[in-house]
This record gives sequence, structure tokens and C-alpha cells, in this order.
Amino acid sequence: MFGSRATGRARRFSDLDLIIDAGRGFSLDRAAALRAAFSDSDLPWRVDVVDRWEIGEGFWAMIAADAVPLLVVPAR
Repeated sequence: MFGSRATGRARRFSDLDLIIDAGRGFSLDRAAALRAAFSDSDLPWRVDVVDRWEIGEGFWAMIAADAVPLLVVPAR
């Protein structure tokens, strides 16, 4: 998780920013399904899902500085 909810600066209508780092095997279909599931959910805020491998290194460095891991699964 990153952004204002991770840093404690969220406001009432702030979105929830999630970054998925599933390696290069995270398919476009899986990403689309995940985004659709969040869009269809009853969560009280919008959820933005970012694939770690779709962003540049500069943006990644900025995100990683304040990111809060929600789930860490060891590589197999």
C-alpha cells in the first residue's frame, strides 16, 4: 500500500493505492480482474491498483520509500 493512506495523510475521500509486485508473471487479465473486483466492491473508497513492473524506476523509488507491505509471500 502506498500514498496518503500509507503515510497517514488520507482525507475522507482519499483513494487506496495498492501496488502489486508479483513478478513479471502478473498477467494483464489478472490485473484487469483485480481492478474490476475492487471497482465492484462495497469499499467506501476507490482502489487504484498498480503493477510494479508497469512503472518506471523513479516512480517505484518514490513509492517504495513510504510503502506499507500488506502481504509478503516468499518466492518459490
